Amino acid sequence: MSRLIVYVILLVLVSCANPLEKKLVEPTNQLKKLNWLGGFWLDTTTFNSMKPSKKTYERWNWFEDSIVGSGGNIFDLDTSLTENILIKQIDSSLVYIVRVKDRSMLSYNMVYNSLDSIVFENKAHDFPQKISYKKTNSNSFLIYLQGYSYEMKRELRLSYFRADF
Repeated sequence: MSRLIVYVILLVLVSCANPLEKKLVEPTNQLKKLNWLGGFWLDTTTFNSMKPSKKTYERWNWFEDSIVGSGGNIFDLDTSLTENILIKQIDSSLVYIVRVKDRSMLSYNMVYNSLDSIVFENKAHDFPQKISYKKTNSNSFLIYLQGYSYEMKRELRLSYFRADF
Protein backbone atom coordinates (compact mmCIF):
# COMPACT_ATOMS: atom_id res chain seq x y z
CA MET A 1 0.00 0.00 0.00
CA SER A 2 2.83 2.40 0.83
CA ARG A 3 4.36 1.78 -2.62
CA LEU A 4 1.05 2.74 -4.21
CA ILE A 5 1.00 6.02 -2.27
CA VAL A 6 4.56 6.76 -3.39
CA TYR A 7 3.60 6.10 -7.02
CA VAL A 8 0.54 8.34 -6.76
CA ILE A 9 2.68 11.15 -5.37
CA LEU A 10 5.30 10.56 -8.08
CA LEU A 11 2.66 10.66 -10.83
CA VAL A 12 1.23 13.91 -9.47
CA LEU A 13 4.67 15.51 -9.23
CA VAL A 14 5.70 14.36 -12.69
CA SER A 15 2.45 15.44 -14.33
CA CYS A 16 2.77 18.92 -12.76
CA ALA A 17 6.48 19.34 -13.48
CA ASN A 18 7.74 21.59 -16.23
CA PRO A 19 8.85 19.28 -19.09
CA LEU A 20 11.94 21.42 -19.65
CA GLU A 21 13.09 20.69 -16.10
CA LYS A 22 12.93 16.91 -16.48
CA LYS A 23 16.33 15.34 -16.44
CA LEU A 24 16.87 12.61 -19.00
CA VAL A 25 18.89 9.77 -17.57
CA GLU A 26 20.33 6.48 -18.73
CA PRO A 27 17.80 3.68 -18.16
CA THR A 28 18.80 0.66 -16.10
CA ASN A 29 18.38 -3.10 -16.41
CA GLN A 30 14.93 -3.99 -17.81
CA LEU A 31 14.29 -0.37 -18.75
CA LYS A 32 17.21 -0.41 -21.21
CA LYS A 33 15.19 -2.69 -23.47
CA LEU A 34 12.62 0.11 -23.84
CA ASN A 35 14.99 2.79 -25.17
CA TRP A 36 12.96 2.88 -28.38
CA LEU A 37 9.81 4.04 -26.56
CA GLY A 38 11.03 7.56 -25.75
CA GLY A 39 9.47 10.46 -27.67
CA PHE A 40 6.13 11.59 -29.06
CA TRP A 41 3.98 9.04 -30.89
CA LEU A 42 0.76 9.48 -32.87
CA ASP A 43 -1.94 7.07 -34.05
CA THR A 44 -3.91 8.56 -36.93
CA THR A 45 -5.56 5.39 -38.24
CA THR A 46 -7.39 3.51 -35.47
CA PHE A 47 -10.14 6.08 -34.86
CA ASN A 48 -9.79 8.16 -38.04
CA SER A 49 -13.25 7.18 -39.31
CA MET A 50 -14.89 9.01 -36.38
CA LYS A 51 -16.39 12.43 -37.07
CA PRO A 52 -14.67 14.64 -36.12
CA SER A 53 -11.62 12.48 -36.73
CA LYS A 54 -9.82 11.38 -33.60
CA LYS A 55 -6.10 10.81 -33.23
CA THR A 56 -4.47 9.32 -30.16
CA TYR A 57 -1.02 10.14 -28.85
CA GLU A 58 1.52 8.91 -26.32
CA ARG A 59 4.51 10.88 -25.05
CA TRP A 60 7.29 9.06 -23.19
CA ASN A 61 10.23 10.52 -21.24
CA TRP A 62 12.95 9.02 -19.08
CA PHE A 63 12.78 10.26 -15.50
CA GLU A 64 15.33 8.87 -13.04
CA ASP A 65 14.65 5.11 -12.76
CA SER A 66 11.33 5.17 -14.57
CA ILE A 67 9.70 5.91 -17.89
CA VAL A 68 6.96 8.50 -17.55
CA GLY A 69 4.24 8.68 -20.16
CA SER A 70 1.03 10.44 -20.97
CA GLY A 71 -1.65 9.64 -23.47
CA GLY A 72 -4.57 11.46 -24.93
CA ASN A 73 -6.78 12.33 -27.84
CA ILE A 74 -6.65 14.96 -30.54
CA PHE A 75 -9.95 16.04 -32.12
CA ASP A 76 -9.20 18.50 -34.91
CA LEU A 77 -7.14 21.12 -33.01
CA ASP A 78 -8.39 20.22 -29.52
CA THR A 79 -6.11 18.03 -27.37
CA SER A 80 -7.17 16.24 -24.19
CA LEU A 81 -5.10 14.24 -21.70
CA THR A 82 -6.73 10.91 -20.88
CA GLU A 83 -4.06 8.99 -18.95
CA ASN A 84 -0.79 9.23 -17.05
CA ILE A 85 1.52 6.22 -17.18
CA LEU A 86 4.57 5.18 -15.21
CA ILE A 87 6.79 2.21 -16.04
CA LYS A 88 8.86 1.60 -12.94
CA GLN A 89 11.55 -0.96 -12.26
CA ILE A 90 11.01 -2.79 -8.98
CA ASP A 91 13.76 -5.27 -8.22
CA SER A 92 14.36 -7.14 -11.49
CA SER A 93 10.91 -6.60 -13.01
CA LEU A 94 8.86 -3.72 -14.38
CA VAL A 95 5.45 -2.46 -13.32
CA TYR A 96 3.13 -0.48 -15.61
CA ILE A 97 1.05 1.95 -13.54
CA VAL A 98 -1.71 3.86 -15.28
CA ARG A 99 -4.10 6.52 -14.05
CA VAL A 100 -6.92 6.95 -16.54
CA LYS A 101 -8.88 10.19 -16.26
CA ASP A 102 -11.69 9.96 -13.69
CA ARG A 103 -10.72 6.40 -12.68
CA SER A 104 -8.58 4.81 -10.02
CA MET A 105 -4.96 3.89 -10.58
CA LEU A 106 -4.16 0.43 -11.95
CA SER A 107 -0.95 -1.55 -12.03
CA TYR A 108 0.10 -4.27 -14.46
CA ASN A 109 3.04 -6.59 -13.88
CA MET A 110 5.53 -7.37 -16.63
CA VAL A 111 5.18 -10.92 -17.96
CA TYR A 112 7.53 -10.59 -20.96
CA ASN A 113 10.25 -8.17 -22.08
CA SER A 114 12.59 -8.27 -25.09
CA LEU A 115 14.39 -5.68 -27.20
CA ASP A 116 11.31 -5.07 -29.37
CA SER A 117 8.29 -5.92 -27.21
CA ILE A 118 6.97 -5.89 -23.68
CA VAL A 119 3.81 -7.37 -22.16
CA PHE A 120 2.11 -6.36 -18.91
CA GLU A 121 -0.79 -8.18 -17.28
CA ASN A 122 -3.44 -7.59 -14.61
CA LYS A 123 -5.89 -10.51 -14.62
CA ALA A 124 -8.09 -8.84 -11.99
CA HIS A 125 -8.92 -5.81 -14.17
CA ASP A 126 -12.10 -5.76 -16.30
CA PHE A 127 -10.52 -4.63 -19.60
CA PRO A 128 -7.82 -4.76 -20.70
CA GLN A 129 -6.17 -7.54 -18.74
CA LYS A 130 -3.11 -7.48 -20.99
CA ILE A 131 -1.22 -4.51 -22.50
CA SER A 132 1.44 -5.26 -25.12
CA TYR A 133 3.85 -2.87 -26.84
CA LYS A 134 5.55 -4.20 -30.00
CA LYS A 135 8.19 -2.21 -31.88
CA THR A 136 7.74 -2.70 -35.63
CA ASN A 137 10.65 -0.47 -36.70
CA SER A 138 12.52 2.57 -35.38
CA ASN A 139 9.59 4.86 -36.24
CA SER A 140 6.54 2.81 -35.30
CA PHE A 141 5.07 0.45 -32.72
CA LEU A 142 1.81 -1.34 -31.99
CA ILE A 143 -0.17 -1.51 -28.77
CA TYR A 144 -2.47 -4.45 -28.17
CA LEU A 145 -5.12 -4.14 -25.47
CA GLN A 146 -6.44 -7.64 -24.82
CA GLY A 147 -8.76 -9.43 -22.47
CA TYR A 148 -12.35 -10.24 -21.72
CA SER A 149 -15.19 -7.78 -21.41
CA TYR A 150 -18.64 -9.03 -20.47
CA GLU A 151 -17.36 -12.60 -20.99
CA MET A 152 -16.40 -11.82 -24.59
CA LYS A 153 -12.81 -11.88 -25.78
CA ARG A 154 -11.71 -8.48 -27.10
CA GLU A 155 -8.61 -7.00 -28.66
CA LEU A 156 -7.91 -3.42 -29.64
CA ARG A 157 -4.86 -2.71 -31.80
CA LEU A 158 -3.36 0.79 -31.94
CA SER A 159 -0.72 1.68 -34.52
CA TYR A 160 1.65 4.51 -33.56
CA PHE A 161 4.31 6.32 -35.57
CA ARG A 162 7.04 8.64 -34.33
CA ALA A 163 5.96 12.28 -34.51
CA ASP A 164 8.69 14.04 -32.52
CA PHE A 165 8.71 17.78 -33.02
